Amino acid sequence: MLRQRILTALVLAAVAILGVLWLPSGVLMLLVAGIVALGAREWLQLIGLPGHGARIAFHGAWLVLLLLGWLGGETGFGLLLVLLAALFWLLPVPLWLRRYAAEPALAQPREWWVISGLVVLAGGGVAFTVLHDAPGYGPGWVLLLMFLVAGADIGAFFAGRRFGRVKLAPQISPGKTREGAWGALAATALVAL
Repeated sequence: MLRQRILTALVLAAVAILGVLWLPSGVLMLLVAGIVALGAREWLQLIGLPGHGARIAFHGAWLVLLLLGWLGGETGFGLLLVLLAALFWLLPVPLWLRRYAAEPALAQPREWWVISGLVVLAGGGVAFTVLHDAPGYGPGWVLLLMFLVAGADIGAFFAGRRFGRVKLAPQISPGKTREGAWGALAATALVAL
């Protein structure tokens, strides 16, 4: 299983790197929109959003946010959307997760899950493409971002498998450990250096 994961990751990484380096920003935006559409589909299945109309509205909302972020990249709206997405994950989400960990039976309202999906999908898509097209940044910064994320994932996986003893948040994600989180931090620091 590990061998298959590694081979798949290498193929996908090669395609992603070539896409980031060779594709013009406009074409990359279309590719990112396709990836966000797949993520939106999975998110809707995960949260069980009922009704065909609600699903269409969700897809329309992330698409509008994505377009506004891309078009507003030069005016600062794209940056504002990315900043709001970051603040969302730094402020309310830790409180939400803490509450859920303490009382898993307390389900958040479905609206909260919808908003979370919009922030993750549109904010991530805008960040990726605005960074690719932004003056003074460009494809090299996008690659750095990709390598940081991959480094964190790989570091967490191997440190967690080798040293993982203390569960990080068992009610939220039973397989995650504190040692894995430290491995992610160490790997990210190495990639950044």
